[in-house]
Amino acid sequence: MGQFMQLARNIFINRSDRSSAIETMAKVADLLKSQNLGLWMYPEGTRSQAKTKMLLPFKKGAFHLATQGNIPLIPIVCSTYYPCYSESEMVFEPATIQIRVLPPIETAGLTTADVDQLMETTRKAMLSTLEHLNTKPKDSISMPKTKTE
Repeated sequence: MGQFMQLARNIFINRSDRSSAIETMAKVADLLKSQNLGLWMYPEGTRSQAKTKMLLPFKKGAFHLATQGNIPLIPIVCSTYYPCYSESEMVFEPATIQIRVLPPIETAGLTTADVDQLMETTRKAMLSTLEHLNTKPKDSISMPKTKTE
């Protein structure tokens, strides 16, 4: 897994060391600008293990990075994977999840002072989409049969 993550150019943040995390994010912002790259981040800072479709509180790092680099945010919302995950066996079973790519949220001209509002705007858009995915009829999502069926 470590080699795969390195080849995929994953960036690791030491969340327990704030100054190190800020320094890493500044380097990432410079890299993104200089090489015209995109970056995939989870605004919650982790994955949710919740059985229901919900969002954890957002962390500010992705939003600071977006404003520092004038990088537009493209929110992507996924339905929960809980129905296809076996907690006892810690494995995923085949299933269909829904993914929605939301319109870009521009950050050009925004500063650190705008981060809280940017975070709230993004969260509202993602939460609204997640709630919509949550209200879809269950028969519109194909789920695999369990081993007992």
